[in-house]
Amino acid sequence: RDHPAVGRLFDRLMALGLRKGPEKFMARTLDALPPIDRDAMSSPQVASAYMAAVNECFRSGLRGGQVDAAVVASPWDFNLHDIDAPVFLWHGGRDLDAPPAMGRWIAGALPKCQAQFHSEEGHISLLVNRAESVLRCLVK
Repeated sequence: RDHPAVGRLFDRLMALGLRKGPEKFMARTLDALPPIDRDAMSSPQVASAYMAAVNECFRSGLRGGQVDAAVVASPWDFNLHDIDAPVFLWHGGRDLDAPPAMGRWIAGALPKCQAQFHSEEGHISLLVNRAESVLRCLVK
């Protein structure tokens, strides 16, 4: 947020790298992941879904990703303490994209939050390894 030009440059480089060399893009992505997420991405189905999601992010250009990043990094115009609905939160203790401290802060700020923290999961592995229990919870 403090350096929007740097963010735009990063997005452009990421989109260009993805378009010019998807294999190299995936290799660099895997190198940046913690081992638990790298293991989850070793599944061809997971890797394919990840690449489809990244491609979709840039399908219409860079604006969508930039707006998303701005929303996450900017102050929200509501207070988490005012949310009166039940909220379910799952968080991996090895998540490098969303640090566990952030998840714990959010869980503590939401009055009706039911949080589950899985110390051995990462950002991607949580979805892969816990999808069934998450879906079971949401269907209830």
